[in-house]
Amino acid sequence: MSTVYLEPPLEERVTEAEVAEARRQAAEDRLKELQVMASALNTRSARKQFWSEYDEEIVHLSAIETRKGTRWIHMFLP
Repeated sequence: MSTVYLEPPLEERVTEAEVAEARRQAAEDRLKELQVMASALNTRSARKQFWSEYDEEIVHLSAIETRKGTRWIHMFLP
């Protein structure tokens, strides 16, 4: 008994580069959303609360090879 693998037509295949680009774009979009949220905070306690909730997500998204790389983290700092 042999196994037959069906592959999608060449024009429907997604390359690793396209997947990586989609991942980078999604990370940048989310970081932009978080940056808008952070810039709207006016009190120290609100900023502390924001960082306690989103710090790991910001670091993780910044680590994805976005165009700005880890400079995203610095964009959140005062």
